[in-house]
Amino acid sequence: MAPAQLEQLVKSAWPLLELTVSVSTSSLPRLVSERARTRLTPSLRMMYGSTEVGMVTACHAGLADAMPGVTGFVRPDVALEIVDRDGRPCPSARPAKCAAAGRAA
Repeated sequence: MAPAQLEQLVKSAWPLLELTVSVSTSSLPRLVSERARTRLTPSLRMMYGSTEVGMVTACHAGLADAMPGVTGFVRPDVALEIVDRDGRPCPSARPAKCAAAGRAA
């Protein structure tokens, strides 16, 4: 579900401790994350991916709250590499892009 949908759910739902909610499509605002984990369920997960590859990273929303900008840990079934424009591995201090491959790619 998208963060905006989660925000509406938190306003109208009652706590369901056994529920696990996964959020994707955009970054999860910290306030929405905290409200959801307090009022709805402590089991809130963030996922990041693309249509071409599928889910690339995942983590508990609390990790993302503690480390802004984090999208999670690379899933074990995904290969992720930082590459330059020509597709060659890139040192960390240079502009680059992520190249990912997974089951959906």
